Amino acid sequence: MSGTQRAVEHAGRDDELEYQETLKGLELKRDMESILVGTNQAKAAGDGTTNPRKTASILSWIKTNTDKGSAGGAADPSAADGTGTRTDGTQRAFTEAQLKSVLQKIWNSGGKPDTIFTGGFNKQVVLDLHRPGHAHRGYQGEEDRGLGRLLRERFRPPQRRAQPFHAAARRPGAADGDVGGRVPQRPPHGLHSARTHGDSERRQMLSEYTLVARNEKASGGVFDLTTS
Repeated sequence: MSGTQRAVEHAGRDDELEYQETLKGLELKRDMESILVGTNQAKAAGDGTTNPRKTASILSWIKTNTDKGSAGGAADPSAADGTGTRTDGTQRAFTEAQLKSVLQKIWNSGGKPDTIFTGGFNKQVVLDLHRPGHAHRGYQGEEDRGLGRLLRERFRPPQRRAQPFHAAARRPGAADGDVGGRVPQRPPHGLHSARTHGDSERRQMLSEYTLVARNEKASGGVFDLTTS
């Protein structure tokens, strides 16, 4: 950013460079979230040169408690350690029976499911269970009530067949109750870069993080669902 751009008064902000740095920081955080829940990615150690290290996405950690399609090659990861990826199957409509099946599997494995993540389309399917004619199921949007808290996840791509739903759960007996999450090795922050064009400043955003799954059997997922 040039010195002139920083000197000019901009509406709603004092310093254009700091403003742009804030925007890029938000963009970086969105990219991080998209990688964790919006991709079907296995972990990679990297080679220190052309291939960077990669964290596994949530799909690589869910194997035990699943409900997937019966056609089209649908398959869970070969190992629940972040080294494998899911294989998409033929899409089918999301039903309450699928959801209840996975929640029961989690419970039987010792988990206590309390939060449900889903894309926008299938969130509406769950919310339809509250409409007249349906018994109260205990699934509520954005609030705790009954069996689970229902949260819509923006970064579940509509064309990814293996991603419309998964249930996060808590590990029994743990003080904090968490079974996993994003661990920031280095939180997002800005770095000053050397000047290369005279009267201008350059900065870059950097973050280093990974996804930790402390108890694979405490989570589960319904996969291969239609998303429109």
